[in-house]
Amino acid sequence: NFGATGGAVSSKTLDDYEEGTWTPAISGASGGTALGYYTKIGNLVFIKMRISWTSMSSTTSTISGLPVASNSATQSMAMSIYSNSGFGSIPSGKGYLNAYVDASATTMYCSWQPNTTQANFAASGNIYISGTYTT
Repeated sequence: NFGATGGAVSSKTLDDYEEGTWTPAISGASGGTALGYYTKIGNLVFIKMRISWTSMSSTTSTISGLPVASNSATQSMAMSIYSNSGFGSIPSGKGYLNAYVDASATTMYCSWQPNTTQANFAASGNIYISGTYTT
């Protein structure tokens, strides 16, 4: 129950709400589109983003530029990735892509699951990511 109760303000009044845009970036990527949106409520940040690129000059699995730094105590593993191109073929023994935000970071890392194998970006690609992390 957020907000006023019976005319009085309760201890659970929502007092930390923010929304806006951010620019996701992949080091070494060029060309394409980078769009990001976020909503922060209390210590929870919901993000959604799309990034595409036409060429890649380095090997990386990292997306930078998150709008708010993450919690210093834990990693957040609540990201969903949709990729119609961008990671190449699925490595043997791996089933799905995941993204996580490291502790005290504004950077997201992409990995193949299970067993967290780095998911490097392809020479060109188009991906969408959405999820939550804590601050």
